[in-house]
Amino acid sequence: MLHALWRLRERLGVELVGVTIDLGIRGYSEEYVGVAVENFEQLGVPYRVVRLADYGFTIDEATRLRRPVCSVCGTVKRYLLNKVARELGAHVVATGHTLDDFLSVLLQAYIRGDLELLSKHKPYLPPADGLVARAKPLSETPERDTLTYARILGLRFTGRKCPYSRRAVSADYKASLDLLEERHPGLKFQMLRSFLDRVQPRIAAEARGGLGRCEACGEPSSSRVCQFCRFRAQLAGAPLRPAEVT
Repeated sequence: MLHALWRLRERLGVELVGVTIDLGIRGYSEEYVGVAVENFEQLGVPYRVVRLADYGFTIDEATRLRRPVCSVCGTVKRYLLNKVARELGAHVVATGHTLDDFLSVLLQAYIRGDLELLSKHKPYLPPADGLVARAKPLSETPERDTLTYARILGLRFTGRKCPYSRRAVSADYKASLDLLEERHPGLKFQMLRSFLDRVQPRIAAEARGGLGRCEACGEPSSSRVCQFCRFRAQLAGAPLRPAEVT
């Protein structure tokens, strides 16, 4: 996604700033952070490496929480990307989620009956309540196409999977979607379009109101204390206090 946006930056009239998060996953984070930095520097894109350890914990340590590690990781990345984007004065956070990623989350939300997630599950979300606008430019691009693009251009990327991904149910969702696509070509795009055109607008119309502010860190939150601060406090074994997180 970085290279595609870089090629289109003048046509789109945008300035790019790269952000990658060192999640503190031993034997894995070092590799993907290094690859990201190499790509940023190759293109001359200014960047920032955000280290989760600077906030008091790592994903390796977060395995002690009684939560699926992938859920914790997702919360951490959303929190930090929004926080850093605001600090940088960015107008949009663009992430590299592909069509397969988008549909995997959609299927998971359906199964769990997560209406809040379904109401916000779109390729673009405008800014609101302290949240920087979010975009998924590759939400209509199959995962295999991104790999083909990278190989044709000779781009450096890591083919290693996160060591915690074997626990992730999302891999099973993707495998199921691949099987359906193989038997019914075009099903993935049909699923995407029917959701975005018919289902998502109706759910969003009934969604609850805006966000408040976390009493501990001041970031946007749907509860008194945001989930990121709860994770941090649980791992530190410390009580939550207002303005605890800087």
